[in-house]
Amino acid sequence: MLICGQIPSRCPRSGRYLTRGGPNWKARCTTFSQGNSMRVRTCLVILFFAVGLAACGKSGVQAAHESDLTPQTILSLDDQKFLDAAERAEIRENTLADQALERSRNLQVRALATNLHDDLGAALTELKNLMKAKHLAEPAVFAEEVHSEAANRLTSASDDAFDHEFVSLLTADGQDTLRIFDSASQTAADPDVRDYARGVLPSLRANYNKASDLENKLAGKPRQ
Repeated sequence: MLICGQIPSRCPRSGRYLTRGGPNWKARCTTFSQGNSMRVRTCLVILFFAVGLAACGKSGVQAAHESDLTPQTILSLDDQKFLDAAERAEIRENTLADQALERSRNLQVRALATNLHDDLGAALTELKNLMKAKHLAEPAVFAEEVHSEAANRLTSASDDAFDHEFVSLLTADGQDTLRIFDSASQTAADPDVRDYARGVLPSLRANYNKASDLENKLAGKPRQ
């Protein structure tokens, strides 16, 4: 209520118009000012909190993304193709070795098949662990299909012709396997892939040489 002789004035703190010299002029002006200041500070706190939360969320996503993009998990297309071809070759030759152990009566053939089974079994285990680390594990159906395909290659061979067919397939496949492993051991971009190829290559080469010698022996030919 305006009293005669009292002129409304703007409070310099709150910005509101109050009657200067009126009742509780100073107290009301101060209260308004404090209320406005409190609201401003609250808004600023909320604003800073929202900005900080958004920044943290973004940096968290970026950090998670960057943690995946490491030299240990990113593979070139050529390295991926090599691992796929290596698994296919090892499953195929291991399947042939298992069939030889079931059907062959030739001691040399069985000895070669045993070496292949042991060496390729260890190589496959190491390969699966490597592919898992690189997020490239093949579905179970992949191994089943390769195994079935390899098994069918010898089902039509007679008992008399089995040994020769077995070692002939090994030497033919072995040439391609050695080629891709030798190439990866020198040119693979990922050091883990390169080390794997280098580690398996000696046993592959030794078993290929044994298969080649045995093929010539079964055919009655000296090794070239």
